[in-house]
Amino acid sequence: WCWAIVARPELELLIVEEIYKVWEKIISDRHGLYSVDTHEPSPLAPSEKDQLKPCPPMVRPHRIFLKFIEERIYLCMHKADLEMEMLVDLLHKSLSLLLENRKAQMTKHVGAVGLRFQFLYLALYLVQSNYLPNGISKYLLREKIYHTAFDYFTVRHHCPTQNHNELRDDIRTLIKFFSLVHGEKKFCNEMPLTVELGNSIPNGLNNNDVNGAMENASVYATMRGAPAGWINTFAGPTAYEIERLETFHNPLGRTELQFEPEILSTYTNWKLYDIVGFTTKAWHDYARLACVPKEPLRQEIMRLVKTYPVQVRHIPEALHIFTLTSDNDKSCETAHILTWAQISPIAALSYFASARLNQVANSYTIQYASRMLYEALILYIPQLVQAVRYDEMGFVRRLILALSKKSNLLAHQLIWNIRTNTFKNEDTPDGK
Repeated sequence: WCWAIVARPELELLIVEEIYKVWEKIISDRHGLYSVDTHEPSPLAPSEKDQLKPCPPMVRPHRIFLKFIEERIYLCMHKADLEMEMLVDLLHKSLSLLLENRKAQMTKHVGAVGLRFQFLYLALYLVQSNYLPNGISKYLLREKIYHTAFDYFTVRHHCPTQNHNELRDDIRTLIKFFSLVHGEKKFCNEMPLTVELGNSIPNGLNNNDVNGAMENASVYATMRGAPAGWINTFAGPTAYEIERLETFHNPLGRTELQFEPEILSTYTNWKLYDIVGFTTKAWHDYARLACVPKEPLRQEIMRLVKTYPVQVRHIPEALHIFTLTSDNDKSCETAHILTWAQISPIAALSYFASARLNQVANSYTIQYASRMLYEALILYIPQLVQAVRYDEMGFVRRLILALSKKSNLLAHQLIWNIRTNTFKNEDTPDGK
């Protein structure tokens, strides 16, 4: 592409426009960086249909695309405004304000983490420059950058699938983006209190984006603290993710694989302060972030989950936090458990334990757990039979009887396990 542009400079804009159209086509067709995330089963609780192998998205072609876009961004800063408008329009179409939504554009797979944050780095670098006028477009683009960055941390990530060199480059990219975000306060403080509503709006903005931007513009004078809140909230998950990926990259701490101290200094010197404030900010903006807690945040997150369960009942991991005991359990409305998102069978079986039953002290948990076991029940027959020991309300027995009528094989397995695990006398062996 670069050779064609150099050979035919009169066709430069036409070639660039066609390449950008291909990028937009990839977004609409959901390929590569924009592929739809697939469910990855837990290796500790697989079902018969699950294939225990990594399924990373094919992002190598996008790396070539992104290298070209990076070159165009640096060139556009010293050229005409027409290509800059095309580039800003492409950035708006490539980023999204959707969070915790399966239709969100970029994949959240750890295999694409470097590509995602390299793209966000370029977009934020452009926003921080003086080449874009202060207006709705610039303000909304900055918000989309942060939304897309936060969206990566709304899922629990597995082991990296990149090779050694790719993982090292991805860690460098994360550190670069962290450093750029760390210096955001200076640019946010320099932004004027009023937004120039007369600036042109790129074609990449849809009606919802424009309406939201207009609403934000009307109250922008009262929201100067919002960027600082984003920065402080973003620093924690990013620092933990860098450390996590470093563990996979250099598990033995070999000196030759360590990064340069000047590269690591930005995020290693960062410390958590005002924990409660950061937790509350994450809760109000991105509830799923608050449900992936670190130890210092657990008490505050538990209080928020128990006080506002409706905001997180679509998050399976939040159910465990919701059912934990504390001194304020009287204010916990356990009826919300029946409308919670689906959890794994092994997690559902844990709610049949006597300790959990005595702590929660209600039937909602058992009714909910019974519904979660149908698909993979045959893999967990021993655990289900043991749960009968603590079945004071009869939900487990009803579940066993109902499922035994549907399958002779399942009924035979249940009968065999019940007879095998029957406890007859404490003073004599089971066989006598």
